[in-house]
Amino acid sequence: MSQYIQKALTINEQLDLIHTKHQITIDISTNRVKDYLTNISFCRLNSYFPKLHGTSFSKVIKYYELDRKLRLIIIDAIERIEIAIKAIFINKLCSKHGANPLWYQDKSNFNSEQSYSYFARIVNDTKLKHKNEHDIKAYIKKYSDNLPIWLLLEKFSFGDLSKLYSFLNVDDAQLIARHFGKTPENFKDHLQCLTYIRNLCAHHMNLFDKSMKLRLRGNKQLFIPKNQLNNLGGYLILVNHYLMLIIPTSSWNVRLKDLLNLYKNHYELVLTHWGIDE
Repeated sequence: MSQYIQKALTINEQLDLIHTKHQITIDISTNRVKDYLTNISFCRLNSYFPKLHGTSFSKVIKYYELDRKLRLIIIDAIERIEIAIKAIFINKLCSKHGANPLWYQDKSNFNSEQSYSYFARIVNDTKLKHKNEHDIKAYIKKYSDNLPIWLLLEKFSFGDLSKLYSFLNVDDAQLIARHFGKTPENFKDHLQCLTYIRNLCAHHMNLFDKSMKLRLRGNKQLFIPKNQLNNLGGYLILVNHYLMLIIPTSSWNVRLKDLLNLYKNHYELVLTHWGIDE
């Protein structure tokens, strides 16, 4: 079977396509447009062209810049949330299990033997991946390769942390969820959604006009409008909710509103492209 391979376009051909196919007005110098296409790429900007048909290239760039700044502000919040949740895992579970930093080696602390085995593979992969880092090498040299949970969690990704929570037995899962005023099912869903939006931002994925794969679930504490359950607007509500639980004095939501208002009022951008009510 023959395979169709699309011909790669030159920068000049890309520029022509933007104008002819999407009716994007080139309202800045051609050299500047070529710089954007060279350093950002047509493929990345192409996510914006269909929805911004008939507007200007400078407007497309403003949407792109807001997308980039939203990713940065979300990552800033999730870093704080991730660090706090790791600390809560360490303190609460070590305390519950008699100050034992190796409680994760006991199968009874997991909801199934399969979960225990899967987590053991994550632990082994983590030790292998970080074996040459100073703190890991120093601990193994002085003690053993049975790493305490606090050292492991420092190396875990948010995704690994989310998986660990889903593997815990009922009592331990309730202990963590209760700290945040959630049911285990709610907290598990929220961890998965926070991991998902974190990964989108960390890998520089466009948020513009994106329908999220994971649908949000609110609760009595967390109201998310029905029209925002699978778009960025709802995810921003989720991120701010957890940040305020961890840092009640946080001004993150003020920074977020200032950023959105700047682009809405000064650059006349339509925020509904991100599922944000205006």
